[in-house]
Amino acid sequence: MFFFPACNKTLHTVTIVDDMMDAIIQKNTRVMAIAADLKKMKMIQNETYFEIEAEKTNQAKMRELYKSLRASDLVKVAFYDLKGYEYF
Repeated sequence: MFFFPACNKTLHTVTIVDDMMDAIIQKNTRVMAIAADLKKMKMIQNETYFEIEAEKTNQAKMRELYKSLRASDLVKVAFYDLKGYEYF
């Protein structure tokens, strides 16, 4: 049996981002900073960034950002690494 630590970390990270979605949406106040960093990393495009920015509340912005996180596990890992999961 083979053990791939990087794959295991990715799976764990993706699971956290998925499982904590409701709490993250409700509590995260750093949405635009995270979106800006994801844009710099080319994980989201300008249009997506502006759609997030156009939302009125942090919760609505985070819901819009979560749409981008569905694109791939790589985007979820980047979100996690940017401390997007720290919502308290």
